[in-house]
Parts: sequence; structure tokens; C-alpha cells
Amino acid sequence: MDERRYTPRAHLDEGGDRYTNRAALLSSSQEHCDRINFHVLDTADYVKPVTFSVEYSLEDPDHGPMLDDGWPTALRVSVPFWNGCSEDEHCVPDLLLDARSDLPTAMEYCKRVLRKPAQDCSTYTLSFDTTVFIIESTRRRVAVEAVLENRGENAYSTVLNISQSANLQFASLIQREDSDGSIECVNEERRLHRKVCNVSYPFFRAKAKVAFRLDFEFSKSVFLHHLEIQLTAGSDSDEEESTKEDNMALLRFHLKYEADILFTRSSSLSHYEVKPNSSLESYDGIGPPFNCIFKIQNLGLFPVHGVMMKITVPIATRGGNRLLMLRDFLADQVNTSCNVWGNSTEYRHSPMEEDLSRAPLLNHSNSDVVSINCNVRLAPNQEINFRLLGNLWLRSLKALKYKLMKITVHAALQRQFHSPFIFREEDPSRQITFEISKQEDWQIPIWIIVGSTLGGLLLLALLVLALWKLGFFKSAKRKKEPGLDPTPKALE
Repeated sequence: MDERRYTPRAHLDEGGDRYTNRAALLSSSQEHCDRINFHVLDTADYVKPVTFSVEYSLEDPDHGPMLDDGWPTALRVSVPFWNGCSEDEHCVPDLLLDARSDLPTAMEYCKRVLRKPAQDCSTYTLSFDTTVFIIESTRRRVAVEAVLENRGENAYSTVLNISQSANLQFASLIQREDSDGSIECVNEERRLHRKVCNVSYPFFRAKAKVAFRLDFEFSKSVFLHHLEIQLTAGSDSDEEESTKEDNMALLRFHLKYEADILFTRSSSLSHYEVKPNSSLESYDGIGPPFNCIFKIQNLGLFPVHGVMMKITVPIATRGGNRLLMLRDFLADQVNTSCNVWGNSTEYRHSPMEEDLSRAPLLNHSNSDVVSINCNVRLAPNQEINFRLLGNLWLRSLKALKYKLMKITVHAALQRQFHSPFIFREEDPSRQITFEISKQEDWQIPIWIIVGSTLGGLLLLALLVLALWKLGFFKSAKRKKEPGLDPTPKALE
């Protein structure tokens, strides 16, 4: 059986092999019949028939009868599979394929993750230039639920081709219902960077339905702004062209990735007290130094780009009095490009009188600032530090009128419009605040001391004069006359 195939599709019941030899005694003018039972093995080819080959010969051709040389000694017979279709044995299937993924849309992400009301989520969705699907920072896989259905007659050698974009890698297939089938993954041309999986169903009966789940992992080496998964079903049976449109399911999504970043800040200076005897000599004639650091760490699977860091540093009041001096700005990543504006402005060397007691909080909204914009690109597990080096301007801090003043350095992360990344934090920003207090000057000028002393002495002299006029300082004289000594009662 199936002598031309390396692996036969049928075996004999006796012996479990494709071959058998039997001896037969043939009587003259009589038919001889041997019944040989066999069984069909599990196979993917039910289209081509199973071939049977029978050969016969004499056991001892040198002794006894002879065979006619012109008579054939071999016979080949093909036994087709019954396809279960119409009387003409021509099967016309009608395959239907449906698929959907578990990726959330921007609306679903907004409601479930950001927990915003429907109206706010509608506005959030419109902030993107097209319909997008969100990849959360903790997601590593994409799942696709698919259903393959045959609404027509039996289909033979049904094959499901599964291909995906280069940023996905096929991980697993789980069938939801019992069905014969095998899965095999092969690579297409290298220039396409696509991996294809073929799922084979040798016999897909009429009205049958198979549900299965596909899992894909995100690639660690290929990053794309979109995702594509294509499923295509076909068979060796002749399906009509009018029903082939639903044999393919294409999932193509524009993606936005949730950036998994850690945004922190630190500063060498948080509080400074301005005292009347504060000297500029100990600070190189400027003021106390500060060292501020804003750090960004990419904790996610994907590289982060299309993100801008914006830093604003208040350096002077609106009255033109300098608050601090920014000496240097450093980013510890070579490929980071930054632009700095406003640090070359010249302010008066000697401060003017200015009252800040009513507006003690100074930031980018009410002060002259230095603006710094940097494009951020971070590979997975990479970090970048933005460092600000400078000094407080002690001359102004001593001259300005205030009791407590706060100078706030503001840093914010902003996504560019076409950036593939979004932030779960609505306003990813950090602040560093310098709290500056001023000690009251209790030193009294000399003229006030001299004037107060003279005034006090004058007041004392007038008081003494008044008392002298009233006789307060006169001595009591007793004139003793003879015989007129007062009695103790009179003295009393």
C-alpha cells in the first residue's frame, strides 16, 4: 500500500505493515479471492487516493506449469477517500475567519486605567491624530482570540497562515475546542523580518467551528509605531471566489506606549537664612552655591523618545533685581540636545529697593527665567541626569524687602504631538524650592542713640527744676525758742 510514499497512509490489520505475502492454490476454471483488511492512519492528505499494488508469480517456475509471457503479473488499484460531499464528490467549503485582540483603545484605557469620566475620556481620545491602542507599561504580550468556521461542505487540508509585524514574536497557540491539527512555524524572507506560523487541519468538516487563542510577545530589538497580525485560511477544496473575502482577518493598530519612567529630583540647598552680617567674601562675592539634579530613568521594555524635558529657573524679579546666577547646565548623555534661553541677560549690579512681601512665591509665572529644553531619548534601563549649578545672588537678597521668600525651579516632561509615548501621570513635573528667610536688622543708628540720650537728659533736668521750684529739695529748720518746747502731744 502507498508504495511510492515514504510514510504510507494505510497499514494492514495483520502485522501492522504495508506489505504481505500469501500462498494460493489456483484450481482450473475456479475463482480465488483473498480478503485483506487494512486501516487508514491519521494523515493530512485526504485528497489523493490510497494506491494498492498486487503482484503474483509461481513459487517454482523451473518445475511445473508456466505462465503466459504476455499476461500481466501486476495490478495497481487506487481507492479514493469519500469526501462526504454531494453526489459529484466535489466539495465546496465556505470558510469564515474572525479575530480580535485584547489591546485597549484610548477610550477603554482612559476609563479603566486613568479612571476619568466619559466626557473627559472623549476629550482624551481626540487629543490623538488617529484611532490608537494603548500598550501599558506592564504589558509584555498581545493575545488574539480567533474563530475559524466552515459554513459550507467539507474542507480538506485546511491551512491557517498566521503572520505578524516585526515587533512581535509568535509565542503560543491554544485551541479552545477539540480538533485535529498541528502547528508549524517557519521564517519568511529575512528582508521582511516576519515570522509565519502554519496551522493545519487535515479534515475540516461542514458546519464545524474551531476557536483558538494566539499569544505574541513584544520584540526587545524591534520597535514600531504600529502592530499588524494577519490570519488567512485556505484549503485544497475549491471554494467559490464570492465567499473568499472573509477568509482573512487583518488586525492593524496604531500604537501609543505608556512610558514607564521614574522622575526624581534632588538639591544641595533647600533653605538659606539671610543675616545682617552675611558676607559676600565667603562666597566669592556672589552668594551661597546650589547644585540641583533632575533624574529620569526608563524602567520599561521599550526605548523612550519623542519626549522633551522643559526646565525653568527664576533668575530675577520683574523689577530687574537678580535672584540667582546659573553658572552651568549639564546633561550626562552624549546624544542629548538642549537649548538654553535667557541666561545671557544683564541685570543691574546694585539692587534697587523692591517690596516682595506681597508676592513671596517666585516661579516661571511671575519672574524672569532661564528656559531649558532638551530632547530625551532613553534605551530600556537607561537614565539621564540634568544638573543645574549656580549661586544665590546675596546682594539682592539682602536689599529686597521680605520676611520669607520661595524661589521654585520647575521641570516638566512633555510628549511631542507625534510621539508614540504617553504618560499615566497627567502632569509629570517636579519642583525644587529654595526657601529664603531674612533675619530682622535690630541695629539702631548712632543718631537715634545720641538724640534719645540728649532728650532723656533734658527731660530729667526739667523734672528736677520743677521739683526744686515746688520746694521739694528745701531742708526743714527748727527754730528753738526758750520755754516753748513742744510737748510730745503737740509734736505729734
